[in-house]
Amino acid sequence: MAGRPCVHADVLDLLLTAGVLYEVPDAAGGAPRIFPKLPPPVPADVFPLDEEEAAIQRQMLIDSAYEGPSYRIIELFDPDGLRRAEIVTSLDRLARLIEGDPQDAREALRLLAEVGDFTTTLDVTDLPSHKVFRIQCDWEQFDKKRISIHGMTEDGKLAVTLPSDLD
Repeated sequence: MAGRPCVHADVLDLLLTAGVLYEVPDAAGGAPRIFPKLPPPVPADVFPLDEEEAAIQRQMLIDSAYEGPSYRIIELFDPDGLRRAEIVTSLDRLARLIEGDPQDAREALRLLAEVGDFTTTLDVTDLPSHKVFRIQCDWEQFDKKRISIHGMTEDGKLAVTLPSDLD
């Protein structure tokens, strides 16, 4: 196991060196406190990655920036459990909803479309932000591919429906 972390101290040293964690000296002279660095460093800034892995990491970073906005768009389709199949909107309207700009709305829609359960009637890649289009949700695909959170149960646990397609 040469070169690989083998004990907790090795893992801790690796995370500190990589800048994922940082230490704060204890005022009373005890052991330092350890905290996560937020935001964490980009893996390519810390580790040597080949081009393929670096490209994957870059795309994951971009996608993570638009997950929240994509969830807010999903909420438009399921207000109060109605499960709408379609909504009519524009990138400007979506931008206001997600508290972003039209490009943020485009990226959030791209994320939704990648899973295969959401489609748009127009290609939004270069669509003017005021142009009206339809977003459609295939609920059968949605249920197969996504985890659905329904709130809390009476005993304080999350009410969750797991995807039927866990491939």
